[in-house]
Amino acid sequence: MLFATFLQVCTVHADNKCIFFKEKALQYSIEYINKCAEIELAFQNLLAYMYNSGTNLSKDHKKALHWYQRTALNNYPSAMFNLGNMYFDGKGIDVDYKKAFYWYEKAAKSGDIQGQHNLAYMYGKGMGVMKDLVLSYN
Repeated sequence: MLFATFLQVCTVHADNKCIFFKEKALQYSIEYINKCAEIELAFQNLLAYMYNSGTNLSKDHKKALHWYQRTALNNYPSAMFNLGNMYFDGKGIDVDYKKAFYWYEKAAKSGDIQGQHNLAYMYGKGMGVMKDLVLSYN
């Protein structure tokens, strides 16, 4: 989606870092993100997010899945969490609570707070794992 030809300030969050594109054409910014994604995990995660949410790009869950998988396999915690969400929600892939649990657990063990939260939820509900209220509260 093209909301404007030029961006005055486009703030895109890649983890806790912000990237500012000032007075650049939207297409130039997306091309830059694509090039950076080839070598930098934060940009891979950002590109996956953009495809998943339809932020400045057409929604494409298969492309989002590709980038999240690529980034998660390189032990990037927020990508692990986001990949867990893809499996949990069934975006671009069949719903698979066991795989969602797996990726939430990896994210949680890597310090991702959202991964910890979702892991506790899945333990509490018995989704993708045997229900365990003790682990849910820990």
